[in-house]
Amino acid sequence: MKRINPVVSAKRQTSLSFFLNFGLVMKIILVLLLGTQLLALFPNLVMVWGERQAERMYGKNHLELRVSDECPEDQRLYTENKLMQALQEESASLEFIYGASSPIGTQIGSLNEEGEIVLISLTEAQGMATYQETLKNEIFDLDGEEVRFTEPPAKSTLLVPENADIESLELNPSFQRHKGSPQIAISSGQTVLMPDGPFLKDAILLILSREDSINRSAKFLGTVENRAILTAKIEELGLDSGYWQFVTTPLIQLGEHSKHTLARYLWMAVFLLAAFIVQSAHNAEVYTSDRAKLLHLRYLHGVPFLRRYGGLWLRATLPYLVALLIALLFPSLIHSLMLVAYQGVFLDSDKLDVSLHMFLMMFATLLILDLLLHAGIIRRLQKKSVTSLKGER
Repeated sequence: MKRINPVVSAKRQTSLSFFLNFGLVMKIILVLLLGTQLLALFPNLVMVWGERQAERMYGKNHLELRVSDECPEDQRLYTENKLMQALQEESASLEFIYGASSPIGTQIGSLNEEGEIVLISLTEAQGMATYQETLKNEIFDLDGEEVRFTEPPAKSTLLVPENADIESLELNPSFQRHKGSPQIAISSGQTVLMPDGPFLKDAILLILSREDSINRSAKFLGTVENRAILTAKIEELGLDSGYWQFVTTPLIQLGEHSKHTLARYLWMAVFLLAAFIVQSAHNAEVYTSDRAKLLHLRYLHGVPFLRRYGGLWLRATLPYLVALLIALLFPSLIHSLMLVAYQGVFLDSDKLDVSLHMFLMMFATLLILDLLLHAGIIRRLQKKSVTSLKGER
C-alpha cells in the first residue's frame, strides 16, 4: 500500500490553492481590461465600416483644380483666376457633395445668458447633406412614399421624424437659421448613412439647396463627368494644359486616421484575448487538479456534468459579477480603463459614453464565451482522466 506523506500533501494542496486564487485575481483584471477595450473598439469599428460604405455609395474622392508646378511664376495669378472662373461658370452643371453629422450626445458650443461658452449635449441626432442623401438611402414620409430629391431643392428642406423635437435645432448654431425652412414629416425609426460616414437613426435631416451647399464649402465629386465639364470649360478659356491639374482628395478626410486607430485597438484587443484564453485554460486545469479526487468520485457516482463542476462555473462567473459591481459603483474607473487604448488619439474621448445596456451585452457575451471555453477544456481533461482511470494509454 502506498504511503502518503501528510506534509507533502498539505504543501501541494496549499500550492494549488495559491495558484487557483491567483488565477482568479488575474482573470478579474483580464476581464475588466478586455471588456473595456472591446467597448472602446466598438465605436471605431462602426465608424470605419460606415466610412467604407459611404465611399462605396457616394464616391471616394473630391475634385479640385490647382495651378501646376510647371506654370511660370508670372502666369500663376492669371491661371488661378481663370480656374476660379471655370468653377463659378460651371458650378450649376457640376455634381457636388457635402455631409455633416451630429449624433445624439454631440457636444455643441453655445453662449449662456452671461455670454460664457458652455457645452450642450444634443438630445436629437441631426445631419445636413446634399440631395444625394435621399438617393442613396430609402427615406419614407408618413404616407409611406419615398422622399427623393434628384437635384438640389430650391430652398434647404428639413426632413423631420414624426416624434422628433424640432426645438432641439435651437441648440445647434448650424441649424438655427434653418428652423423656418420647408419641412417634410418622415416616419420614425429610419437609419441613414451620411456622406461623412456616420449612421444616424431618427435624425432631423437638412437637405441643402445649391446656394447653401456652396456656402458650406461643398466639394465637387471626382467623377468622369465633372472632369469632362471642367476640362472643356478650361480649354474654352484658353489656358495652357500644362499650367493646371486636377487634384483629388479623399471624401472621408480622416478615413486613413480612423483605419490606423482601429488597427491599434485591434492589436491590443487580440493581445488581451490571447491572454484571456490562456488564463481561462490555466484556471480550469488548476481547478480540476485541485479537486481531482472529488471530481473522480462525482463522475463514478453519475453526478451530471454541470453539477459536477458547479464550483468552477461559480469561479468563472465571479470576475463578471465583480466587473458589474465596479461599473455600478465606480463608473469613472471603467472610463479610465477604456482610455488605455485612447491615449494620444485626438478627440476619441467623445466615444466613451457607454450605456449600462451596452456594458451588460458586452460582458454577457464574454461570459458565454468563457463558459464555453471552460467546458471545452474540461471535456478534454475529463476524457484524459477517464482514460487514465481505465489504465489505457
